[in-house]
Amino acid sequence: MRTVRLLSAHLLKRFGFGIVSPLREPLLHAVRVLFFSLCLGLFGLPLCCGCQSIAEIGLFVAMQAFPEIRNAMESPAITEEAKSKAALDLPWNVVVHNDPVNLMSYVTMVFQKVFGYPKEKAEMHMLEVHRKGRSILWSGVRERAELFVQQLHGYLLLATIERTN
Repeated sequence: MRTVRLLSAHLLKRFGFGIVSPLREPLLHAVRVLFFSLCLGLFGLPLCCGCQSIAEIGLFVAMQAFPEIRNAMESPAITEEAKSKAALDLPWNVVVHNDPVNLMSYVTMVFQKVFGYPKEKAEMHMLEVHRKGRSILWSGVRERAELFVQQLHGYLLLATIERTN
């Protein structure tokens, strides 16, 4: 919470406005901080006190508020990769996992931009992530799957690739 208060004080000093009090509404506060940081982070606005972007600060705040995000970022599941050509040719799935931070409309918009899905299909996947905790968005060759995961990480969504059985 100390980090959140410092960020709020910095925003008040730098931009002339603060954020919702973390003591009264902690979840709403964390969501607004992350949403604000995403909006400004998309334009790459740097902070005046250092080299980190506001989006990186927002992700840090979200990691402090929600241990699931912190655990996934700090200790990702590492699997052994087979060196054979056949194992690399197997289809790979792009999986998006649920997080309690991103708004449903934001996740739908990201799925539309990254995968080119129509709004109905993007909303279907978003609801699957919300209800089941994960959704397989795409399946194909590994290099393309890694590219999609990297793009989803750029939008601060929690995504992984996994080998199909």
